[in-house]
Amino acid sequence: AKKIPVSANDAKIIDVGKKRIVSGLIDVHTHGIGSWDFLCADIAALQKMADVYRSHGVTTVMPTLASAPFEVMVDSAKRIKDSENDSFCGVHIEGRYLNPKKRGAHAEELLAKLEEVPESVDLRRTIPENVKILSYTMERKQLYLDFSTEYLDMDFKTYRCTMILGKITDTQDIWG
Repeated sequence: AKKIPVSANDAKIIDVGKKRIVSGLIDVHTHGIGSWDFLCADIAALQKMADVYRSHGVTTVMPTLASAPFEVMVDSAKRIKDSENDSFCGVHIEGRYLNPKKRGAHAEELLAKLEEVPESVDLRRTIPENVKILSYTMERKQLYLDFSTEYLDMDFKTYRCTMILGKITDTQDIWG
């Protein structure tokens, strides 16, 4: 993090002419950039992706994972967490538990019902802590998770990114 001057005497004035200075942009739904996809990116690719986003003024990114086998999605989320890149404010698992009629670009053969997750798998413990959003259809609402801010330990950057997505309020459960 950059140090912010504590007094005007410490400030440096930079004339940017007719250019405008804006805060960093936030991409709240992106599967990747360039030739990289978050689902299969290794640590080096994740760093390159963050660099490309920053070069376009995007300083905060919510990596979004499309439908894939459950284990692949979990491994991808863990890899994003392990990258320790502060540009990534969490992970959105978008795919897998969608209505086949409303699947958009998701491959139908990769969709599954939440009921098909083995009972031995506790999603609250299986899904990495950096997963902030899990999309699923109401027709498949066998998922019982409570993720309200009252119970989450999240930093302000992650909270704001999630608020912008419209998925969470101070008292409302993310999952509806």
